[in-house]
Amino acid sequence: MNNLDYEERIAFMLRLRTLIGKYLELCDKKNTPYLCEYVQQKENYDEVVQFCVTNFIVNQTSIGDSLSIKENILNPNYLND
Repeated sequence: MNNLDYEERIAFMLRLRTLIGKYLELCDKKNTPYLCEYVQQKENYDEVVQFCVTNFIVNQTSIGDSLSIKENILNPNYLND
């Protein structure tokens, strides 16, 4: 049973990462210019995916909300208080 749980977790993570990738494929430079530019590099793309996974699991934040948060973090004009 423990092995099945592990396999289910791996399958869930793959589905989650795939879904995040689909969101990033639809990146709209008009709405999220900093994020769309940032994910053009492989290491940045991977970092954004991991950011979304962590937010989804730890903070129960949707993928869309996580990407909006990341856009705000990347935006030098956005004030973080």
